[in-house]
Amino acid sequence: MQDIYRRIQREYEESRSKALAEVDARKKELYEREPELAKIDEEIQKQGLEITKSVIFVDDDSKREEIIRELNSVMDRLKQKKAEIFAKMGIPEDYLKPSFSCSLCEDTGIVGSITGAKPCNCFRQKVINYTYNQAQIFNLERENFLTFDESVFSEEKKPAYNSDKSPRENIRMIREIAEKFVERFGEKETKSLMFTGGTGLGKTFLSNCVAKAVMDAGYTVLYQTAGLLMDLIMDYRKGDSERFDASQYEELFEVDLLIIDDLGTENVTEARRSELFNILNTRILKGKKILISTNRDLKELVNFYDQRIVSRILGNFQICRFFGSDLRLASK
Repeated sequence: MQDIYRRIQREYEESRSKALAEVDARKKELYEREPELAKIDEEIQKQGLEITKSVIFVDDDSKREEIIRELNSVMDRLKQKKAEIFAKMGIPEDYLKPSFSCSLCEDTGIVGSITGAKPCNCFRQKVINYTYNQAQIFNLERENFLTFDESVFSEEKKPAYNSDKSPRENIRMIREIAEKFVERFGEKETKSLMFTGGTGLGKTFLSNCVAKAVMDAGYTVLYQTAGLLMDLIMDYRKGDSERFDASQYEELFEVDLLIIDDLGTENVTEARRSELFNILNTRILKGKKILISTNRDLKELVNFYDQRIVSRILGNFQICRFFGSDLRLASK
């Protein structure tokens, strides 16, 4: 895990350095175009230093407040003059604001005061990505609600679908359910989701849509196939895993959204059934959201797992059934 932490820290350092270097380059270009801006920024820094010195060295409270008030007044006039120059040049006021990948921690990975500092959610997400998500999470730029194309689904209704809807009407309804799930993600009453249906019907794509939207809203997402997830847990239980420690195992219960893909394709033992039930039950009791996708229907899941797992799903998940023709075959 220490290697992962060091790698993430290097990513933050590189990202922060890049953002600050870009600001320096834009600032240099502006100073060349309008030298007065350089003088104003220099004076703003000077006023800021004087305010700091007043706080530290002036003992008389009333006198200190008067000095700070005067200095702030000067600072406000300088900032106003700078804003006027920016407006005259047609430059937005945030032009010199660094474009950090995370506005909360400003690419440090830490939020809060010195005494109450804690890892930012973006840091937790990076650790989760390296430990669990791996390749799956990197499909999100290609597979999200903005790239979702319902036109690839057939408008034809068939008796074999056991529905009065066409695949396109059905996927449109499921998309609305998924978007509402994201919109109400933080509400306790929002049910978890289960996507069920054959292969190539869009379950994984829509799972990625949900994952990206939830992450964009500032929540953490752990995404893994059932088979790999259970292999990781079993290795961890046997003490054979070098990929993650106890804190990463705990993320299964603490991450904001746990996505389990391809449930029912993994090898199942009694130990694995118990682990799956523990994950589902603990997260449900904590009010943590889950998204499951599976090629099996509920009857098959009862036989594959057991009644207690399926009863948890029936009572706490909104089940969305996918049907239609395999889109992967149709695209070939």
